[in-house]
Amino acid sequence: MIRSVRLWDFRCHASASINLAHQTALIGSNGRGKTSFLEALYLSAMGRSWRTGTTADIVRQEAESAKIEIELVSNDVLQLYIHARGKKLTRNGKAITWSRHFGSIPIVLFAPELSFLFHGTKEVRQRWLNQLCGQVSADYVSKVRNLAKYAQQKRSILQDEGSVPFDLIKTYNEQISKLSTEIWKIRQNVLKMLQPYLKKYMNQFCPSMRHVQIELINPEGILSQSELQAEMEKGLNRERAAKRVLFGAQRDDVAFEFGGKALKKTASRGEERSVLLCLLAAGRDVLEEQTQKTPLLLLDDVFSELDAERQMQLRRITDGYQSIITTTHKSHLEGFLDAQIIDLDAGLS
Repeated sequence: MIRSVRLWDFRCHASASINLAHQTALIGSNGRGKTSFLEALYLSAMGRSWRTGTTADIVRQEAESAKIEIELVSNDVLQLYIHARGKKLTRNGKAITWSRHFGSIPIVLFAPELSFLFHGTKEVRQRWLNQLCGQVSADYVSKVRNLAKYAQQKRSILQDEGSVPFDLIKTYNEQISKLSTEIWKIRQNVLKMLQPYLKKYMNQFCPSMRHVQIELINPEGILSQSELQAEMEKGLNRERAAKRVLFGAQRDDVAFEFGGKALKKTASRGEERSVLLCLLAAGRDVLEEQTQKTPLLLLDDVFSELDAERQMQLRRITDGYQSIITTTHKSHLEGFLDAQIIDLDAGLS
C-alpha cells in the first residue's frame, strides 16, 4: 500500500501532499488538480502518463522540472524527477531502472478515456492492453518501444522518393518481425489469462453478457516470425505505394465480441459500462496473480460514466483494495462510506 504522495511543480501544484487511506476520495471543482495525484502515481509506476506524452505538459508552467515522492507502507520511498532531458527514478535514494521497477506497484486505471474502448480508435485499445501487458511482462515495454522505433525508421525510408536501400529494409524487417512475434505472444497470453476472470465477473454483474469474447487481431494476421518476414518481403511494393509500414504488431487491435458480432453493435450503453467494470476487475485479478502484489486502483471521474446500479458494482470491485477516487461532488460517494475524503477546494498542505 501507499502511505503518501507529494508533488513539486507537477501540473498545477507548486507543492502539495496527501496521505492515503485504504480508500481515499479526492473531491473538488474542475481544475483543482485531483487527477494530477492519480497521474503522478500512474507515472511513477508505469514510466509514462496516460494523459500526455510530453514533459512540457506535466511540469508546472513556471518551473523547469517536477518531482514526485511516494512513500510506501513498507517505509520505502520512491522519487521521480522529471525534466526536459527525461526522467530519473530512485528508490530509497538509489537510482533504479524502469525494467526492474515495472510491476512493483501494480496499477489498474479507470479513466473517462476508457469509455471509448469499444467505439474509439485502435490506439485507445492498444493503450489499455499495453497498460496490462507492461505490468505482467518485465521486458514488454522495451519491446513495444523498440518496435515503434524500427517501424518509424522504416517508414522514413518508404517515404523517401530516392532509391530503396534493400539491405537496410531487410534489417528493419528482421527486427520488426522478431519483436512483433514476441509482442504477440505476450499479448495473446495476457488476453488468455484475462478471459476467464472477465467471464466470472460478467456472471456476477451482467449475466446476459457473460459470453463476451476478447481477441487480438491484425490486418495482416498473427503470424510466425518466418511467415511475417516472408509477407513483408512480398509486400514491399505495397508499402512503398502506401508510404507506411503495413506489417507488424504496431498495427494490432483488440476485438470485443458478443454473439459473433462487435460488442458496440449489440450492447446497450449500460451493458458496455458493465463490461468495462468487469474488465477492471479482471485486470486487477490478472495483475495480482502474476505479480503476487495487491494492485492499486485509480478511479478518475468514474461516477460521470456510471448509473446507481453500476456505482454499487464498482463498490464491490474496490472492496479489499487500496483505491483512490476523484469526483466533483461528495454526493457521489454514498456507497463509499469508509473512504477518507480530501476536499481540494479547501486547500492542501
